[in-house]
Amino acid sequence: LLKYGSNLPLLASFQTAGDLAVVGGVVFSTGGIESPLSFLYSLVIIATAVLLPRAASFLTASVASISYGLLIDLEYYNVISPVYFFLKSRPTYEGGYVFYLIFVNIMSFYAVAYLSSLLSHRLRLVKEQLALTSSNFYELQAFHQNVVQNMGNGLLTADLDGRVTSMNPAAESITGVSLADGLNQYCHHLLPIPQFSEFFEKKRFSFLPHYIEGECRRKDGKTIFIRIRMSRLMDNQNQDQMKGFICVFEDLTEIRAMEGKIAQSEQLAALGRFSAGLAHEIRNPLASLSGSIQ
Repeated sequence: LLKYGSNLPLLASFQTAGDLAVVGGVVFSTGGIESPLSFLYSLVIIATAVLLPRAASFLTASVASISYGLLIDLEYYNVISPVYFFLKSRPTYEGGYVFYLIFVNIMSFYAVAYLSSLLSHRLRLVKEQLALTSSNFYELQAFHQNVVQNMGNGLLTADLDGRVTSMNPAAESITGVSLADGLNQYCHHLLPIPQFSEFFEKKRFSFLPHYIEGECRRKDGKTIFIRIRMSRLMDNQNQDQMKGFICVFEDLTEIRAMEGKIAQSEQLAALGRFSAGLAHEIRNPLASLSGSIQ
């Protein structure tokens, strides 16, 4: 049915109706009034609470009450004669006993419907909230992963010994080392800056966050100017315990070259202003001499 049916609530409704009919037949076949299997109605109600909305549980309890009450009444008035596996305990039943039996079972049906529907409703709410929380968590995780993978600055994490545990693509590009080759390597070997190596050698972990600038030579022989910002990487289970370092760094080589060009331009401009002033100072006396000669 689940394979070929597209309307699952309708299939569940048909299943509930079939279960009620089967349970009624079982109660009839096992003694009617004396049947010990009337509790099977409660199992059908619980299954309905799991499969269908809360209102369906009370509807099933009502149908079970009508089915059971009708079966007992018909037997009491000798309209039907159930199948008995054992001899009847009494030839006839008093009306008060029959009413009491029907009343107790009906109350139990509705009590089971109320409790099972309440628990099932709360379970659905918890599942929806959990699904929403999981969706938000995965979206946030994907967002953070996207930010880390596409940020322009290099980012690497290291353990307390300084061994690299992760790198983003920008870090691979700046260091010239791939992730596969960089993992478990000392981060101050990937970025060989004297202050960076000194930080790990002297274990100056209490000075975090810490800034380091300097030139480093990559493995391909290219020299670049790097600025590094180091901070603590805390343990997820214990936020008071540090388990490593976060290193965010950027290549300032082009900026330094631009700053050098700007400084050179300023020097040339100052020289030009000095030359213009000097020429002006020389031209004034020459103009006076030229006028006197004329």
